[in-house]
Amino acid sequence: MKSFLELAKKRYSCREYSKKAVGVEAIETIIEAGLVSPSTCNYQPYHLYVVKGEKLKQLQSFGKLTNAPVGIVLCTDVKETWVRRHDNMDFGLADLSIVAEHMALEATDLGLDSTIVGSYEPQKVAELLNLPENHYPHLTLMLGYADPQDIPPSPERHSVLRKDPKLMVSYL
Repeated sequence: MKSFLELAKKRYSCREYSKKAVGVEAIETIIEAGLVSPSTCNYQPYHLYVVKGEKLKQLQSFGKLTNAPVGIVLCTDVKETWVRRHDNMDFGLADLSIVAEHMALEATDLGLDSTIVGSYEPQKVAELLNLPENHYPHLTLMLGYADPQDIPPSPERHSVLRKDPKLMVSYL
């Protein structure tokens, strides 16, 4: 059994996918991992849309979405987010980011690859998928199996590619 840290180090943003199909059971397990994630005040202000086939091809034309065979569009339900009263900070995107990462880690654990993408035009995505007005498409999790040409980076890359922890952590 892998430790959580081993799993977290193994996960990476895959950019090229094979055409190998992703099974329904794997998709449902990945979704379950997202849905058990914590959310602010347990509001769970999100809705997920699984997109495949022709709709996914159209979706991929709207931005920097990869050629993965499955996309899960993660939407914030803007009517259900928790807003901090002191500064009106809306925690919907923070909650959605936790969902996305839970799903990406579960995909890694299942032997799949993923990329969390936010570089696209949300309005076009909303129109294509005919989303309700209150479902804002912040992120998309692209899922599949890496193309054999897409060599996963070393799990030890973080010690070289990341900032020195001394620059990012303070003990008070």
